[in-house]
Amino acid sequence: GSELEVCAKMRKSGAAGGPNEALLGDGAARKLTNEALRVLAEDLEESLGDASAAVASSRGQDKATKALAQAGELLEQLRSQGRTGSRQDQVACDILVKRYQRSIAELAERHTASENSAGGAAGGASDEERKKWAKEALKHAGRTQKDSEASLARSTQIVEQTERLGQETAVVLKSQTEQMKSVYADLTSMESELRAANKLIIKFGRRVTTDRITACLLVCILLGIIGAIATGVLNPPSPPQPLPTPIPPPPPAS
Repeated sequence: GSELEVCAKMRKSGAAGGPNEALLGDGAARKLTNEALRVLAEDLEESLGDASAAVASSRGQDKATKALAQAGELLEQLRSQGRTGSRQDQVACDILVKRYQRSIAELAERHTASENSAGGAAGGASDEERKKWAKEALKHAGRTQKDSEASLARSTQIVEQTERLGQETAVVLKSQTEQMKSVYADLTSMESELRAANKLIIKFGRRVTTDRITACLLVCILLGIIGAIATGVLNPPSPPQPLPTPIPPPPPAS
């Protein structure tokens, strides 16, 4: 009824369907775009399947120990190589690593329980191996916990950076919006001032034209007066001629 047994059954049922059929129960495995990561996941699942079968067998404790050790090494490789992959592979590897960690921990517990139930028939050497395996399991669990905490811290930092960037972007957009509004208001005011200045220029132009016409008329009048005066000086009028003496009418006839 363990998670690993379900995975093993799914692997057997989907062995003929391609490299990803073994992980059909996990949507994250389908999202692995790196072929090397998919191969590591398959090898890790195969090692876990071997370990599960060895734990279930009463005479496969040594094989189970080797299979679990190999699974731990493959898990470390999957974790380290998954960090260098794409963003999609990183997320999928995180999900797979957590799932396989639970499977390894469960198999380790079953393996320890199986060895304990077998009693002390294996002698002191088996006790030493169990202690060594327990220490390795504790170290592995500690490394896994540290890696998980570091991954969580990195994710939190990325979220905080994204949030700060969004806030800064919102502030910049708001400032630019205010600047655009101010520029638009200045343009509107400038347009009104240009219209008023255009009207004044037209008025000034008309006034200048009127003043020029008036000046031209005044000059013409002045020239006419000067011409009349000059004509009177240069051509004085002749003296008046005496009137002829009237001839008396003849006397009337007698």
